[in-house]
Amino acid sequence: MEVVVAIASKVGEYLVKPTVNQVRYLFCFNTIVEELKEQEINLKLARDNVNKDVETAKNNTDEIKGDVEKWLTDANKILADVEGLKEETAVKKTCRNG
Repeated sequence: MEVVVAIASKVGEYLVKPTVNQVRYLFCFNTIVEELKEQEINLKLARDNVNKDVETAKNNTDEIKGDVEKWLTDANKILADVEGLKEETAVKKTCRNG
C-alpha cells in the first residue's frame, strides 16, 4: 500500500507542479502585457516630443546630433517590435479562447 501511495504522490507531483507553473505564467503574462502597453505609450509620447523638437530645430536650421537620430531610430524599432509582440499575444489569446 505504501508503494502505491508513493507512486501516486510522485505522479501527482509531476502533474500538479507543471499545472501550477502554467497558471502562474498566465497571471504574470497578463501583468507583463499590461506593463508593456504602458511603456509603449510612454515611449510614443517621448518619441513624439523629440520629433517635435527635431522639427523645430530643423526649421531653425539647427544641426540634429547623431545620438538624437539614433535614439529616434531605436525608438521606432522598439515600437515596431512591440507591435509584433502585440500581434503574437492577440493570436495566442484567440487560440486560448477558441
